[in-house]
Amino acid sequence: MLRCGRENDVTDPEKLAEKYLHSMGERLIDEGDLEEGIVLLQKAIDVGDTPYAWRGLARALEMAGDSAGAVGAVSRAIKAAPGIPEYYYERSQFLAALGREDLAGEELVKAIAIDPNYARIDAITRAAGKIGRAH
Repeated sequence: MLRCGRENDVTDPEKLAEKYLHSMGERLIDEGDLEEGIVLLQKAIDVGDTPYAWRGLARALEMAGDSAGAVGAVSRAIKAAPGIPEYYYERSQFLAALGREDLAGEELVKAIAIDPNYARIDAITRAAGKIGRAH
């Protein structure tokens, strides 16, 4: 029998509830229902405080125009899983949206330190943004 941590993910009711709430929240967000998606992600966090639920909440808050809330949520994801460069990169994007280029640059450096590919990802993202603004 495969074991993940203390409990088997397939039989742990709390883990199953968190995964269900997280998945449904992400689905609603992808369908454009940010308000209900955010509620379900917050419930998922209440059940099982996971970094990916915090990251999902950050994404939803940013989509809803709450960049400051997104920074706070992705910061919780980073606290729980400090080795994931994507979280630092996303925090850099949220900080840039708040006009904090200084802090955004620091977060980008952290992402690149973990995974050098984020230098290219950032260059591509910036180029795409310039092309989008030109049209």
